[in-house]
Formats: sequence, C-alpha cells, structure tokens
Amino acid sequence: MGDPDGEIPRLLATYDCGRAVAEGDAAGFAAAVRQLRDDADARERQGSNARRMLEDRFGQQQALAAWEALLGEVALSR
Repeated sequence: MGDPDGEIPRLLATYDCGRAVAEGDAAGFAAAVRQLRDDADARERQGSNARRMLEDRFGQQQALAAWEALLGEVALSR
C-alpha cells in the first residue's frame, strides 16, 4: 500500500511479484488478498518471481558492487 507510481510498484510490475494498492484503497487491498487466496498458481509464480527479484537486484554481489562504486566516488572526490 502506498504511492502507486513509486519505485516499489514499478518493481512489482517489472518482476510480476505482487500488486500495488493505493493508500486508503481498502477495497482494492481486499480484492488483491482474495485474488491471491483463490489463485494458487499466482501465489507460486509471484513468490518465485519475488525470490528472483531479490537475487537479481538486491543480492550480496549487487550490494557489494554498489558499495564499491559509492566508495570509489567518495575517494575520487577528495
């Protein structure tokens, strides 16, 4: 729940690993929960996709590369 145009909804759409619901949209949230409750294939697919997103975007190698780049920028700016 939050800004439907934010970074997290873009990731959810890109990786098909969830559904964004606007803040305050209780009916939309309930519908999303019901849809997942009733669709085991969607739950499985989105769960697998979420794992893939985590490994692709936020795994240890990606985090270390980001830190290395940041530290390199800081070192060069001094």
